[in-house]
Amino acid sequence: MRLPKANGSTRKRSETGKAEGAAAWLRLLDISGPTEPAHGLYDLCANMIERNEIAYISPTKCLSRQQELVGNKPEKEIQLDASKTALVIKEQVGG
Repeated sequence: MRLPKANGSTRKRSETGKAEGAAAWLRLLDISGPTEPAHGLYDLCANMIERNEIAYISPTKCLSRQQELVGNKPEKEIQLDASKTALVIKEQVGG
């Protein structure tokens, strides 16, 4: 699926118009069933909006709602840090 091309006119649309256009385009996406995002992912996105900043979301945090409900979480690896005074917990990619 491709995004619609931008309008070539120079006049600005209102914020409401932009939101309505985005909402109409997003209705085309099927995010139900196995493709429904986890509520935790919605929370991460909402936090970005509240802080008005964009942050990278690791693919290991992009679980489906079904995975979230059954408790599937990325496996973690525990190691000692270089000074051997603290534990370092790393999420394993894949699994």
